[in-house]
Formats: sequence, C-alpha cells, structure tokens
Amino acid sequence: TKAPVENFTVTLPFGFYALTKDRSTPGVFSVPVEPGRDHEFGIEAPGYAPRKKVSVHAPADKSEFEHIFELGKGGVLKGRVTERRTGTPISGIHVISKGVLQYEHDVAQAITLISTVTDADGRFRLQALAEGKNYVMLAQKPTGKGLSKSFDVKDNQETDAGNVVIGADCTVRGQVVRGPGEEPVARTRVQIHCYTT
Repeated sequence: TKAPVENFTVTLPFGFYALTKDRSTPGVFSVPVEPGRDHEFGIEAPGYAPRKKVSVHAPADKSEFEHIFELGKGGVLKGRVTERRTGTPISGIHVISKGVLQYEHDVAQAITLISTVTDADGRFRLQALAEGKNYVMLAQKPTGKGLSKSFDVKDNQETDAGNVVIGADCTVRGQVVRGPGEEPVARTRVQIHCYTT
C-alpha cells in the first residue's frame, strides 16, 4: 500500500471547478467534472516531482469514480556551468527548471518549477525533477532571458550533466535594410533568442 500525500496542491484547467479536500482522510480530494470527457489535473507536493498535466477520463455512465494520482520523488540533475572559451567555472548563474515540455519554444513562457544558483565552483543541483526531457534555462537574472538546454531525467536517479558550457564563440554580422539595394536602417533594435540541446 502506498502512503497518501497530505500536503498537496491540485490545479485544474478551469477555475470554476470547486475542489474539496477530505480532512478526515489524508491525500483524498473530490471535484465535480463533466462526464464523458478528458480532464487535465496538475498535482504538486513539497519534496515530490510536480505532475503538471495528468489526463483523466471521466466515464459517461458513472456519477462518481476514483483515480489514483501517483507522485514520485523525481530525479536529480547536477552539473557545472563553465565559460566556453576559457573553461572557467561561472558562479551566480540562475539554473531554472521549466519542467517537461512538449516543445522547446515553450521554455520562455513556461513557469519556473525549481531553481538554484551556481556556487563558487560553478556547480548546481536540482532535485525533485519530473521524469522525462526537462528543459532548464541558464540566466544571469532569475526573471531574465537565458540559454535553454534539455536533459533527460529518470525517477530516483541522479543525472550528471557534466560541464554545461555557455558563452559565445562566434560572431554574427548583419545589416538591416528595408529592401534589396536600399540604404541600411539606423537605430534598429535586434533581439536574439538562442535555443540549444
């Protein structure tokens, strides 16, 4: 028998669903849903890997049914952030877990699940990560833009990312014009987004 988790949070796709926790039975909650449809639940609890999208089908022929949501301790991701050209460890880099995502371009919009900062030797350690391809953002500021990388994490295992290299080692030279053969446009703002695995 698996032990119930007491201190948990449930998120639902629609805010009008009224969720009720059973105070007499740890780990038990109830919520009315539309029968005959699939519903996505998000489950979080301290010390466990969050499960953001758990799809549950509500039978059309039942007024009440039970579903077991299993939470695992998740996996651990550790590594060391170094500068590309010199190999020097970089301290103070925010390592931000965005969780398991379907598409890499969702990283910027995804919420922060777990974060840490590299120590004086550039090392970091993230715990309670969900099993799967986790996207991690490396940034100088906790709310700033950064470089995203993906790492495969297994439940109850420690994944060593080794040296996670950041920094530029090439130069892009560009010119902004309104059309072929026209004069360059002055005072143009250029944004660069970098994604890599």
